Amino acid sequence: SQGVSKGTEGRCPPFECHAPSHRLDRFGEMFTADTIELIASHSWPGNVRELKHAVERAYILADKQIQPEHLLLETPTDQAEQELTDVPSGVPLDELEKAAILTTLAQNDGNKTDTAQQLGISVKTLYNKLEKYQQAES
Repeated sequence: SQGVSKGTEGRCPPFECHAPSHRLDRFGEMFTADTIELIASHSWPGNVRELKHAVERAYILADKQIQPEHLLLETPTDQAEQELTDVPSGVPLDELEKAAILTTLAQNDGNKTDTAQQLGISVKTLYNKLEKYQQAES
C-alpha cells in the first residue's frame, strides 16, 4: 500500500484507518510520498485528533502539494526535551530547584512575577525560596 513504509507492516496507514470518519481522505492526493511516509512513521501521541489537525494545518500552509515541512510535527529533538536530557543526575533536588530558580530569574532580568509563572509557583513561594537561599549564604 502507498501509505505503508518499510518497517510499518501490520500498521494501518492513517488515511485508510481513520480518514473516512474524519474526512481526511479529501486531502489524500495532495500528499507527496515523503509526506505519506512521515505520517505513517509518526507516533501520533494525540491520536486521530492530532492527525486531523496536522493535516488541516498542512493543507492551509501548502499550495498544491503537502510537503513534510507543512505538517509541523513535534519531534524528540524539540528544545524542551533536549533540555531535559541536560539535567544532571545524582544532584540533590533542592540544588536542582535552586539552580532552576536562579537561572530562570536571571533569564527574566530579575522579574519575579514572570519567573514564578514560568516555574509554576506563586510569587510568594518564589520570594520564600529566594529568602531561604540568601539566609543560607550568610
